[in-house]
Amino acid sequence: MKGALLIFAVHFIIDVIRCRVEIKLFGPNLIYVKRSEFMDWIKGKSKNPEKMNMRNLWPWLMINIFDQGLHLGGLYVIAQIV
Repeated sequence: MKGALLIFAVHFIIDVIRCRVEIKLFGPNLIYVKRSEFMDWIKGKSKNPEKMNMRNLWPWLMINIFDQGLHLGGLYVIAQIV
């Protein structure tokens, strides 16, 4: 039970921080790239290929990589505690 509560708390904190970072970078109520758009781009079915220019996509990719890294790191720390 303690582990589940820790996972919930850590996940919530990471997601709140991610939202704040995205708001600062892209503006309120604005998501630069939806994951479904990114997957369409990878499959070659993008409706807006200019949006997927790597120069424009770089901040979004870094946010996602950092977000997932924090989630994995959080799970590792929680596993060490519990």
